[in-house]
Amino acid sequence: KERRRILLGLVFKASRTNREYLIFTLYHQLTEEDLTEEESMTLGEIGARFGVTRERVRQINEKTLKRLILLIKQEPEQIQDVLRGKSLDDWIPT
Repeated sequence: KERRRILLGLVFKASRTNREYLIFTLYHQLTEEDLTEEESMTLGEIGARFGVTRERVRQINEKTLKRLILLIKQEPEQIQDVLRGKSLDDWIPT
């Protein structure tokens, strides 16, 4: 559960907008609660929720993932601090 919160914090920091954050977390089923298979959403369902096409959902996911990877590469020491439990509040969305 704590690792999930840390991952959500990293995704939040890598996302440029709340919409990107929500789309990425829905796409990868990264919510505070575990989703069952019946609750998971398709690209089309996510797109309909935000008024974009499934292709746009895919593009947003890809861009956010690239920024997340770049963030991890650029700030390895800060991420290690977070994983050790330091400065957690700076990374977790409120």
